[in-house]
Amino acid sequence: MGIIFYLIIFHVYLDLKVSGMLLVKDNTNFQLEQCIVRSVGKFFPNDATIYVVEGSEAYFTNYSTIPHVTLNLNNPIHNFTEYGTNFIIPTKDGKSLLGQLTTMVKSSVWRSYESTMGKFVIVTSSTYVEEVFKVLWMFNIVNAIIISEDGCSVYSSNPYSQKNHCGSKVEEYITQNCFLDLSFTFLKPLRNLNQCPIIINMTEMPTIITMVLDKFTPYLQQALNVEINKTTTAQISNVKKDDNNVILNIFTFVDVKSGDLRFTDEMFRSHFVWVSPMAKEVFTLQAIGNIFQYDVWILFILTIIAVSIAWGLILKFTQFPFKHDSFGKGFINIISLTICGCIRKIPQLAKLRSIILLYLFYVIIIQTAFKANLIKMLTSVIDSNEIKSVQDVANSKLTLCVPIGFKRTIFGQNKPHDEIYTKIKNKLVEVEINPVDNFNTTHCIQFMINVEFILFLSNMGKSTVVVDEKFGYNPRLHFSSLKPHYLMSSVNAAIERWKESGVYEHHVKQIMDQIRNVSEETDEPIPLTLEHLSGVFAIFAFGLLLSLIVFMLELVIYKIYN
Repeated sequence: MGIIFYLIIFHVYLDLKVSGMLLVKDNTNFQLEQCIVRSVGKFFPNDATIYVVEGSEAYFTNYSTIPHVTLNLNNPIHNFTEYGTNFIIPTKDGKSLLGQLTTMVKSSVWRSYESTMGKFVIVTSSTYVEEVFKVLWMFNIVNAIIISEDGCSVYSSNPYSQKNHCGSKVEEYITQNCFLDLSFTFLKPLRNLNQCPIIINMTEMPTIITMVLDKFTPYLQQALNVEINKTTTAQISNVKKDDNNVILNIFTFVDVKSGDLRFTDEMFRSHFVWVSPMAKEVFTLQAIGNIFQYDVWILFILTIIAVSIAWGLILKFTQFPFKHDSFGKGFINIISLTICGCIRKIPQLAKLRSIILLYLFYVIIIQTAFKANLIKMLTSVIDSNEIKSVQDVANSKLTLCVPIGFKRTIFGQNKPHDEIYTKIKNKLVEVEINPVDNFNTTHCIQFMINVEFILFLSNMGKSTVVVDEKFGYNPRLHFSSLKPHYLMSSVNAAIERWKESGVYEHHVKQIMDQIRNVSEETDEPIPLTLEHLSGVFAIFAFGLLLSLIVFMLELVIYKIYN
């Protein structure tokens, strides 16, 4: 009887214990549901579409009181017409959350930039909230709160607080009682990164882009309180990757409306131009030397030497006694025939007269060619290959020089039906980005930004500039990151304030005014034409007429006295 009594008492005790545990469990679930409802009402925007993520390892509660769309990660998620930006994710711990987010990123409900910029409520049974925050920050999710299983505590943290060391550690987070006044103060865009690093990947680019960046980076440092480092690499993949660092890449020509990539606002815009090679200054002696090719000059000098030697040899074997100055006098006579076409005294020897006759015929031909080429060199002839349009660039016989990488980026497409594009692409040669050196060392049509031409080449000489409107390329300066990052909105805000402050306009206006107000110098050298030489020819004709009159008078006087 006593044993049965004790068994009954033990059974009643167990029933009471289990009933108490169930009551506690039900009370905990009720508190958690109430906490989620209060947090969602404070955290998410009104009328926002909320996505509740379900999974086999997730910690579940009842979300029937919250209007939502359920996502089951165990089933494929395809053909979503809208991407999500507000998520409730129940999870066991950080490891489970990592798997859930990895699956979500690959689904159609996720759009990299917009979803990352959204809001997240993480419901977890884990007491290690630091681990959960680390996983969120790996995916650049910062605007998030964590609700504990007990339903009483809500956690939030800023990776850019000083104690969290730019997201590398989780040592500081805010704990709030869910049933007291909740306050979520995440600033979007962020304006204080507490000297956390931003790396700007500076590949080789036009100088004007570097100048704009040099003006903007100090302002960005001040606006966001960040430490900016510049790294020059040929490939983005070569930049040292660190999840705690924000890496911004420079894009100077990109269609920002294509694909899922999101770039910052435009910082600078210009357009590309084709610049013809400039005329080089040639000294007087060099100009005279260019009248004939080098082989013609060599043969001409050898002819003078040969005729002078022949003159001296004839005198040596026919003149007795032989005079040693015969070779010298013969050389002087040949030079006189070459320059003036006459000599002081006609020799009596028939052989020398034959040499003079043949050499005079040769000199007349040489002088005619020399003067014809000289007039051609001193006058400007309309160039049949003058560059006035992109079509002229394509048909030019000159090589087309573009900066390294442009063949792949700008001219990388295949357009077999576009004849002009195909001609230009086949004539492209990549060169280093150095406009001054390229114009001094190469003779080609250069492809560059118009501002670069104004800054570096406009004062070096006269050249033709053609704006490339055929293909519609406009170099624009943007930032982009290796992966989607919420900080892009902060950079956009800094760009906007930079422009609104008038500092940006001041620097760019100086450049644009210089472009619009470029005027030709009044003292620019003008090439000679036949019109400029008309006076010289008139004097020459008058001299010939005067010499003819003098010659006729000499003949008349000679006949009168003889």
